[in-house]
Amino acid sequence: MAAFIENELDERDMEEFVIHIEDCESCWEELAIQYLVSEGMRRLEDGSAFDLNRELQEKLQQTLKRIRYKKKLNAVMLLLELASVIVVTFLSVFVLY
Repeated sequence: MAAFIENELDERDMEEFVIHIEDCESCWEELAIQYLVSEGMRRLEDGSAFDLNRELQEKLQQTLKRIRYKKKLNAVMLLLELASVIVVTFLSVFVLY
């Protein structure tokens, strides 16, 4: 949880973490507590106003959006690679005959 809060997870671990947090109420509560304590202490030192529950929700939503975007991008890249293989194969056959 601390690694998520500090943005230290790699993409795969982050995805697994966020998916788990969405479905596990006890882990969600623990994450909320840890986030409130760590971020709250930082903000108190800065003296700024904050809504940490809202910020945690936004952090999780942004993480999910980033994961979904990367998955879509990977799918597009795979399709482009497949298309290029088909084109090269077609051209090789066409040029040979």
